[in-house]
Amino acid sequence: MSDGSFIRTLNCSSNNTGVKFALLPNDYIVGQCGNNMFNVWNSSDGKLVINFNISNTYHIVPLIVLSNGYIASGTWFAQIQILNPMTGSLITKSSVSVTSLALIQLTNGNIANADWDYTIKIFNTTTGDLVFNLVGHTGPVNCFELLSNGYLASASSYGDAYSGYFNGDKRILIWNPNNGSLVQTLTEHTGFVMCLKLLNNGYLASGAHDNTIKIWNPNNGSVIRTLTGHTGYIFELLLLRNGNLVSGSSDKTIKVWNITTGSLLYTVQGNTYSASPANTYNYQLLI
Repeated sequence: MSDGSFIRTLNCSSNNTGVKFALLPNDYIVGQCGNNMFNVWNSSDGKLVINFNISNTYHIVPLIVLSNGYIASGTWFAQIQILNPMTGSLITKSSVSVTSLALIQLTNGNIANADWDYTIKIFNTTTGDLVFNLVGHTGPVNCFELLSNGYLASASSYGDAYSGYFNGDKRILIWNPNNGSLVQTLTEHTGFVMCLKLLNNGYLASGAHDNTIKIWNPNNGSVIRTLTGHTGYIFELLLLRNGNLVSGSSDKTIKVWNITTGSLLYTVQGNTYSASPANTYNYQLLI
């Protein structure tokens, strides 16, 4: 993998819903294949270990691995399910249905769900009970990031790039997920905030529909610097192992930034519509 050579193919039928993968603690790979089907492979030899179906009637949107090795799957118009990926057994469900755009596990073990209904719902992973319903965004909550102090940063935007329709707000909200309180509101962007990424130094990076990336000190809400150079909106941010920041944009380019100096290191041309840094491995870009 470090030299970019092909290793193997894992077969996964997606039924036009996309394929989502996650790495389990035992180095097995779990993949959501089709609307309700999961496959688990041994990453060392590519052999299928188990496959199972779940009862969600709509396609799985986010898929995350919890600290105990279980997986949480979000969906549309149904309950979040927590499953044992090695047996396929259901551990628990969320007490209410969601329309899930993203999931993240909090430091206290609870999971937060970014919802289409403009809220963030926090659930107990043992009981499935709704702990808090965080209200404050004025559009679908599309992403969030767990900060170094355990607080949760969230952003709201949703759009159809083909039609040009976008909805959301231009703010980043910072929450205390232990009591459900809104701690801070960051308002310097002039376009919808589309992605967030926690940096190694504890700062927060945000990409927006205003074609800029902002680096924030989330402790006091100040903007450390603004990165400019993209001519389209920024829809994805990734962090390389060396601490550099990678941005994907609708301008069909991927840019790599030194976050300490704010300098642009290099630009990679993407595909014919938009450019997405799909993953990072050993400081390399996989496009």
